[in-house]
Amino acid sequence: MTDTRPGGIADGVRLANEFAEVNIRCVQQGNGSRLHIRSPRRGTEAFVDPVILEALTAVDPEVLTSILAAAVPGNWPTDASGSANNIN
Repeated sequence: MTDTRPGGIADGVRLANEFAEVNIRCVQQGNGSRLHIRSPRRGTEAFVDPVILEALTAVDPEVLTSILAAAVPGNWPTDASGSANNIN
């Protein structure tokens, strides 16, 4: 389901730094385009629609930072035995 229009993202784009790596591409699904985001390191993926992407532009950067902090395994709360309680 790749976007094969002229100028479209056929194979996607890889974004990486020392903390993360994701592959992104535009795909057609349902009522329109979605951004397909895949994390090779985590083995996870998400399809994000334009409504969510637009909403991200309005979110305070501090809120995004707290979401990021919650996603990092070293920041997960632990139970009484010291085991991490992740939300997967």
